[in-house]
Amino acid sequence: MINKLLLGGNILKLKTNLSRTQLVISILALLCFSLTACTKSDKTGSTMATPDTSNIETPETSTTDASDSSTSETSVSNTIETAESSTIETSDSNSVPTSDISTMETSDVSTIATSDSNTEDNDLNSISIKYVGNSCFYITFSDGTRLVTDPYGSSNATSFGTFPELEADVITISHNHSDHTSTNEVIGDPKIISADDLNEVIKVGNVEITGYASKHVAGMGDNTIFVYNVDGFKIVHMGETDNIDSKEAQEAVKDADVILAYAGEYGVVKNKDSFKTLDELNIKVIIPQHYSMVSSWYGEPTIDDILLDVPEGFKVTKTNEFIVTKDLEKQFVAISHMEN
Repeated sequence: MINKLLLGGNILKLKTNLSRTQLVISILALLCFSLTACTKSDKTGSTMATPDTSNIETPETSTTDASDSSTSETSVSNTIETAESSTIETSDSNSVPTSDISTMETSDVSTIATSDSNTEDNDLNSISIKYVGNSCFYITFSDGTRLVTDPYGSSNATSFGTFPELEADVITISHNHSDHTSTNEVIGDPKIISADDLNEVIKVGNVEITGYASKHVAGMGDNTIFVYNVDGFKIVHMGETDNIDSKEAQEAVKDADVILAYAGEYGVVKNKDSFKTLDELNIKVIIPQHYSMVSSWYGEPTIDDILLDVPEGFKVTKTNEFIVTKDLEKQFVAISHMEN
């Protein structure tokens, strides 16, 4: 701007012949021209500076902020998800911290292992019961003694199913009907115990066997109720009677772990009443026997009919083999027919 004023002074010197008025007008014009030039120069500089300012890594800064924001949001999201996944909803809707999961799992495994260990221990002191058919059961006691009750034999397979190959140490016979006395089809050299051995304890292995007199369900002679005692367990086989009428037999049967109960309804007493009486004798497990299986047997009920008369408070269990162990819960057990 100073250079331009000096230029204006030189012009005045060259034009000394101009009048004072013309000189003033010229100076004013020159000043206007200078001011206009300065204004344009300022505007041009401002316009050029603006792009320079906007180019100072603004996009990069914005991108960095956006990235940081995204990372922050992701971090928060992960934190929330982690927090949500760190709790497990239990059946009662209480939250269990993740830190307790390993403890719970370890506890469960420990319980299972203990249970397996107890099962192994119980296997040494447990009893296996399999149902062959009619009044016939195959029982293996804790000491390994094998018992067959009332073998019906192959001649009655049409009614009760194929008679399997059984090896036994002892056979008990509740009464002398042909569908209960096929002892010749049992393998081995079993001791045979029948009504001739009433009221005396006969020991086979560690199993103590005692017979108690009763009457056949249809008034067709006598029947023997057998009680098997071993290692603190009491198992009862009713034979073919629906009434434990003698005081002596009732006392012997009372508090049994398991009773193999007649359920054919061939007499006067119905299953509903018979099972109720057994419950009153504080018997833990009732296993029905002598009912229609392969075909109708003298109009006897099927297992489905029998299950309709289960006493209140009994859990119903269906199985191929029942294992008697300590601390049995009250239950009504339907065992399927034993196959070879």
